[in-house]
Amino acid sequence: MKFAGDIPPNDRRLIEELEILEAWFRDNGAGVPPLTAAKGMTCMAHDWYALYLEEEGERLLKEAEKLYPGYFKYPIYVHMEKDKDFNNLVNSLKKIPLGLDMMASLGFKG
Repeated sequence: MKFAGDIPPNDRRLIEELEILEAWFRDNGAGVPPLTAAKGMTCMAHDWYALYLEEEGERLLKEAEKLYPGYFKYPIYVHMEKDKDFNNLVNSLKKIPLGLDMMASLGFKG
């Protein structure tokens, strides 16, 4: 993927890592349980939103819902309860208006 403008080196590295991780999911995702994959997509979406690349974050949140329909209505809360780091990540994502709006459109009640 090509991005225009000045992107700091640390952000470029994160973008490269996200692209590698997503490619891994494309190549090996069939072996990942859908519920786990939905959580992973949500994590990657958070990082895209944090980079102000909202379209990429939105795409991955939709992919999470596609992989596990209803993920944002209930299972996400179980993941948040059981995984403190994931809870912090979702709470961070909730502070990003476009991220919260997208999750809400998929059934998240915050």
